[in-house]
Amino acid sequence: KRVSYIDKEKLVPVYEELYSESGMLIKTWKYEDIRDHNGRQFPQRMIIRDTLQANSTTTIEFQTLEFDVDIPLDHFKRRWLSR
Repeated sequence: KRVSYIDKEKLVPVYEELYSESGMLIKTWKYEDIRDHNGRQFPQRMIIRDTLQANSTTTIEFQTLEFDVDIPLDHFKRRWLSR
């Protein structure tokens, strides 16, 4: 199960929790520095915490974002993805 906390003004998630089928909290996501990118609200930073491992945190920071970019279909073939 995933529980999302949504910013009522921007209508984007600001925090999420992922639970196992047994109800144990597995991971949390915190979305920070939400900015407008050509009409799309998107976080510049995501902090993911693994609650099953002590001190296990992953931070993803976006420096540039592009949307609606044409990607050649062959990029989705197994041969390309295994690189």
